[in-house]
Amino acid sequence: MTKLTLKHATLCHCVLYLPAAVLVVLGIVAAVVGECVDAVMLGILLFIVLLVLALVYLLVLLPFLIASELLFSTICHWKKDRLWYDAACNGTEPKQIEQVILRRIEGYGKTVEDYAVTGLEPIRVQYKSTYSPNALWSMYERVVIVYRVDHLDESTYRNTQNSTNQILAQLKSINKWALLQTKEERKAPVCRAAAVIVIADSIDHRIPELVRKLPEFHETAVVPCVVDLYTARCYFDGMKEPRISGAIAKNMAIELVKKMVFDGRLPLRGNEQMVYTAALCENLDTPLSEYVKQFFAQEKESKASAKRLMSAMGDGDLQQQDDLLYIKREERVASFLVAETQEDHVVIFEDDCWSYPKHHKIAAAVLNDIKTQVIEYYAAQDLMVKFSDDIE
Repeated sequence: MTKLTLKHATLCHCVLYLPAAVLVVLGIVAAVVGECVDAVMLGILLFIVLLVLALVYLLVLLPFLIASELLFSTICHWKKDRLWYDAACNGTEPKQIEQVILRRIEGYGKTVEDYAVTGLEPIRVQYKSTYSPNALWSMYERVVIVYRVDHLDESTYRNTQNSTNQILAQLKSINKWALLQTKEERKAPVCRAAAVIVIADSIDHRIPELVRKLPEFHETAVVPCVVDLYTARCYFDGMKEPRISGAIAKNMAIELVKKMVFDGRLPLRGNEQMVYTAALCENLDTPLSEYVKQFFAQEKESKASAKRLMSAMGDGDLQQQDDLLYIKREERVASFLVAETQEDHVVIFEDDCWSYPKHHKIAAAVLNDIKTQVIEYYAAQDLMVKFSDDIE
């Protein structure tokens, strides 16, 4: 019998939630049977008990389920990513491929013409805005920018990036749904996804590598797609971010590339040119049972290590271990996530609650004092601190 391994990500995902689903189904069955045998109250009681057990299961394993959600979503997205995609779904001749893609783009949103660039001019810019049901964003913007070149080398590719940045900086966002939103929702940032499509007769050998080197993104994600007419291949970074991470701008941009270049469906059949990612590929054959054992063993060791560290710290001490920064005040310890370290700064995700011994809220004055101490701690290492609450 074939073992259930991490490469069966969707099935693994279902198995983890199976106990909760079974409890809910049993509860419904108990309620129905109780109705049939004139034991309504007993059936309702069993339904409530089983429903509570299902909720307890989900709450107790919440950290594990969240971590697994990230892992399995990443694996599912990785399976759909390729080094290149076949453009033959648009036609067999180079001119036909180009015309089909351009015709599809022309019918999307509205054409933007009021911009000025110093450098390579795009042949078309299309814009579309939609309502955001997510309170984190005031609205969603989608932009398609198309360039046409004879031969795409590294210098020309950099020029397309520079022109794209200039165009995006000049776009004026008009929120047509402002009257339907609260004041806080109107002040929320705009989530913008840009698909930059470069159609070329031929390309330099380094271009496939360059298109996968995307800049950091948060509110705006730019995903370039190079269409090589000579080989009828398309190159772009099709690796989506897990939905639970909240990074939806890149996913929107990828979907926009799919819609404009492939009419909404990636041509995966017959294409086994997978992108090698060591962190994933080396663990895909790990059985699900082994993964569960490893996760809880690592969590247990992590908690024991953190407890030893906290015991060794004195009052007012700061100490970083891996991606966590621990700050001790009297008998309480707060832990901040060190999310990112650059040459001149670090990004800190602060928590307004104590981590140890109990998860109690930190007083505002104490939290400000701790943040000041964190700034001084990294200043001694010639690093600036950016707290997550201060990042726009």
